[in-house]
Amino acid sequence: MTYFDPIRGYVTSSDDYESDTTANLKSIMAALKAQELSDDICDAVERLLYKYQDFICQGIRQDIAEHKDVSWYLVEKCGVGDRRALISYQDGPSGEWFNECFADEVPLWLLISLFRRIARCKPLGDQDADDTIDTVEELDAVYVSDQDERDIKENRARRLNVRRRSGFIGDGDL
Repeated sequence: MTYFDPIRGYVTSSDDYESDTTANLKSIMAALKAQELSDDICDAVERLLYKYQDFICQGIRQDIAEHKDVSWYLVEKCGVGDRRALISYQDGPSGEWFNECFADEVPLWLLISLFRRIARCKPLGDQDADDTIDTVEELDAVYVSDQDERDIKENRARRLNVRRRSGFIGDGDL
């Protein structure tokens, strides 16, 4: 369902998606063993942030999912033949400031929120931007799915150990 928000413009249901993943891109890549993609994805994310930094250059005390009063600003960094935007952010008014973080150091909940802002404002047809955003969102989905699967296995093993210790299950019952 699409609706018009006076502040954000036209919004679809996918625009309201906010990741709750507190891990950063570097940790997610390591957990998924996707290191061969790491440099390419991080470079693409930093170039995307640089390209559209005018749309998301700063936010002061804004709510992002369950994170309240988040502040951030982008810092331009120019290297030899490459321009990037680094992110400085604070999670809450009493939180610590993390200054000039590369894309792979920023928690996914903030990165995907910034992507949502870019997607609402960028011109249609920027396939590189769409591909970068989709890739990061897919990594987030796979990571969350893997985490859920691991949690289920750990809970199952924990319950099984409790049953064994309480005498409900013998070693020969399995």
